[in-house]
Amino acid sequence: MLDSLADYFEGEVLDGDNKYKCEDGEFVEAVKRCCVHSLPPVLLLHLKRFEFDFDLMKKMKVNDHCEFPLTINMAPYTVGHLERQERLAADGGAPTASSDADAAAAGLLYELAGVLVHSGTADSGHYYSFIRARRSEPTGWLHFNDTLVESFDEHDISKECY
Repeated sequence: MLDSLADYFEGEVLDGDNKYKCEDGEFVEAVKRCCVHSLPPVLLLHLKRFEFDFDLMKKMKVNDHCEFPLTINMAPYTVGHLERQERLAADGGAPTASSDADAAAAGLLYELAGVLVHSGTADSGHYYSFIRARRSEPTGWLHFNDTLVESFDEHDISKECY
Protein backbone atom coordinates (compact mmCIF):
# COMPACT_ATOMS: atom_id res chain seq x y z
CA MET A 1 0.00 0.00 0.00
CA LEU A 2 2.85 2.40 0.76
CA ASP A 3 4.28 1.90 -2.74
CA SER A 4 0.87 2.68 -4.25
CA LEU A 5 0.56 5.79 -2.11
CA ALA A 6 4.02 6.99 -3.12
CA ASP A 7 3.23 6.34 -6.81
CA TYR A 8 -0.02 8.29 -6.53
CA PHE A 9 1.76 11.36 -5.15
CA GLU A 10 4.82 11.08 -7.42
CA GLY A 11 5.10 14.01 -9.80
CA GLU A 12 4.64 13.59 -13.54
CA VAL A 13 6.94 15.64 -15.78
CA LEU A 14 5.04 17.41 -18.55
CA ASP A 15 7.45 17.85 -21.45
CA GLY A 16 7.73 17.29 -25.19
CA ASP A 17 4.27 17.12 -26.78
CA ASN A 18 2.78 17.09 -23.28
CA LYS A 19 4.06 20.50 -22.09
CA TYR A 20 1.92 22.68 -19.83
CA LYS A 21 0.21 25.65 -21.51
CA CYS A 22 0.53 28.84 -19.46
CA GLU A 23 -2.11 31.57 -19.33
CA ASP A 24 -0.11 33.58 -21.87
CA GLY A 25 -0.24 30.65 -24.31
CA GLU A 26 3.40 29.62 -23.91
CA PHE A 27 4.15 25.90 -23.54
CA VAL A 28 6.62 25.10 -20.76
CA GLU A 29 7.98 22.04 -18.98
CA ALA A 30 6.28 21.51 -15.64
CA VAL A 31 5.68 18.93 -12.94
CA LYS A 32 2.10 17.88 -12.28
CA ARG A 33 1.44 16.26 -8.93
CA CYS A 34 -1.15 15.67 -6.25
CA CYS A 35 -0.44 16.65 -2.67
CA VAL A 36 -2.39 17.22 0.52
CA HIS A 37 -2.92 20.74 1.84
CA SER A 38 -4.32 19.72 5.22
CA LEU A 39 -5.18 16.40 6.80
CA PRO A 40 -8.23 15.50 8.91
CA PRO A 41 -8.12 14.19 12.49
CA VAL A 42 -9.31 10.80 11.17
CA LEU A 43 -7.89 9.66 7.84
CA LEU A 44 -9.82 7.18 5.67
CA LEU A 45 -7.97 5.47 2.84
CA HIS A 46 -10.01 3.59 0.27
CA LEU A 47 -8.40 1.16 -2.12
CA LYS A 48 -9.88 0.72 -5.57
CA ARG A 49 -10.48 -3.03 -5.55
CA PHE A 50 -12.93 -3.25 -8.47
CA GLU A 51 -12.31 -2.48 -12.14
CA PHE A 52 -13.92 -3.06 -15.49
CA ASP A 53 -12.27 -5.67 -17.73
CA PHE A 54 -12.83 -4.55 -21.34
CA ASP A 55 -11.69 -7.93 -22.72
CA LEU A 56 -14.35 -9.80 -20.73
CA MET A 57 -16.75 -6.81 -20.66
CA LYS A 58 -17.53 -7.21 -16.95
CA LYS A 59 -16.65 -5.88 -13.52
CA MET A 60 -13.78 -7.71 -11.84
CA LYS A 61 -12.52 -7.70 -8.28
CA VAL A 62 -8.82 -6.95 -7.85
CA ASN A 63 -7.49 -9.74 -5.63
CA ASP A 64 -3.86 -8.61 -5.50
CA HIS A 65 -2.16 -8.89 -2.12
CA CYS A 66 -1.99 -5.54 -0.36
CA GLU A 67 0.06 -5.00 2.80
CA PHE A 68 -0.53 -2.00 5.01
CA PRO A 69 1.31 -0.67 8.06
CA LEU A 70 -0.11 -0.20 11.56
CA THR A 71 1.14 3.42 11.44
CA ILE A 72 1.55 5.76 8.48
CA ASN A 73 3.48 9.01 8.24
CA MET A 74 1.54 11.29 5.88
CA ALA A 75 4.06 14.16 6.04
CA PRO A 76 5.80 13.25 2.72
CA TYR A 77 2.51 13.78 0.87
CA THR A 78 1.82 17.29 2.16
CA VAL A 79 2.32 20.65 0.46
CA GLY A 80 4.61 21.83 3.26
CA HIS A 81 6.93 18.84 2.93
CA LEU A 82 7.13 19.16 -0.87
CA GLU A 83 7.86 22.88 -0.61
CA ARG A 84 10.71 22.18 1.88
CA GLN A 85 12.13 19.52 -0.47
CA GLU A 86 12.04 21.92 -3.43
CA ARG A 87 13.79 24.66 -1.38
CA LEU A 88 16.48 22.17 -0.34
CA ALA A 89 16.98 21.05 -3.95
CA ALA A 90 17.19 24.68 -5.15
CA ASP A 91 19.85 25.35 -2.49
CA GLY A 92 21.79 22.24 -3.54
CA GLY A 93 20.78 20.19 -0.51
CA ALA A 94 19.70 16.57 -0.44
CA PRO A 95 16.08 15.56 0.20
CA THR A 96 15.25 14.71 3.80
CA ALA A 97 12.78 12.23 5.23
CA SER A 98 10.19 13.24 7.77
CA SER A 99 10.68 11.31 11.01
CA ASP A 100 7.74 9.67 12.74
CA ALA A 101 8.41 11.84 15.81
CA ASP A 102 8.18 15.03 13.70
CA ALA A 103 5.06 13.73 11.97
CA ALA A 104 3.42 12.84 15.29
CA ALA A 105 4.16 16.31 16.68
CA ALA A 106 2.58 17.86 13.58
CA GLY A 107 -0.47 15.55 13.70
CA LEU A 108 0.60 13.75 10.52
CA LEU A 109 1.27 10.29 11.99
CA TYR A 110 -1.79 8.05 11.88
CA GLU A 111 -2.40 4.75 13.67
CA LEU A 112 -4.50 2.11 11.99
CA ALA A 113 -7.90 2.08 13.71
CA GLY A 114 -9.87 -0.26 11.50
CA VAL A 115 -10.06 -2.27 8.31
CA LEU A 116 -13.16 -3.03 6.27
CA VAL A 117 -12.88 -6.30 4.33
CA HIS A 118 -14.91 -7.53 1.35
CA SER A 119 -15.11 -11.22 0.56
CA GLY A 120 -16.73 -12.36 -2.65
CA THR A 121 -16.84 -11.14 -6.23
CA ALA A 122 -17.36 -7.75 -7.85
CA ASP A 123 -21.09 -8.50 -8.09
CA SER A 124 -21.78 -9.99 -4.68
CA GLY A 125 -20.14 -10.69 -1.38
CA HIS A 126 -19.98 -9.92 2.28
CA TYR A 127 -18.35 -7.17 4.34
CA TYR A 128 -16.83 -7.56 7.81
CA SER A 129 -14.40 -5.42 9.79
CA PHE A 130 -11.56 -5.31 12.28
CA ILE A 131 -11.61 -2.38 14.69
CA ARG A 132 -9.05 -1.33 17.30
CA ALA A 133 -10.76 -0.79 20.64
CA ARG A 134 -9.67 2.58 22.02
CA ARG A 135 -11.82 3.53 24.98
CA SER A 136 -13.34 0.33 26.27
CA GLU A 137 -12.54 -3.13 27.48
CA PRO A 138 -11.25 -5.37 26.12
CA THR A 139 -8.35 -3.40 24.66
CA GLY A 140 -6.79 -4.56 21.41
CA TRP A 141 -8.57 -5.49 18.21
CA LEU A 142 -12.11 -6.73 17.66
CA HIS A 143 -13.51 -8.66 14.72
CA PHE A 144 -17.04 -7.61 13.71
CA ASN A 145 -18.92 -10.00 11.42
CA ASP A 146 -22.71 -9.54 11.45
CA THR A 147 -23.80 -10.50 14.98
CA LEU A 148 -20.39 -11.97 15.89
CA VAL A 149 -17.96 -9.73 17.82
CA GLU A 150 -14.77 -11.33 19.10
CA SER A 151 -11.24 -10.40 20.15
CA PHE A 152 -8.61 -10.55 17.45
CA ASP A 153 -4.79 -10.58 17.43
CA GLU A 154 -3.48 -7.52 15.56
CA HIS A 155 -0.58 -9.57 14.16
CA ASP A 156 -3.10 -11.60 12.12
CA ILE A 157 -4.66 -8.56 10.41
CA SER A 158 -2.50 -8.73 7.29
CA LYS A 159 -3.38 -12.44 6.86
CA GLU A 160 -7.10 -11.99 7.47
CA CYS A 161 -7.56 -8.82 5.43
CA TYR A 162 -6.35 -10.24 2.16
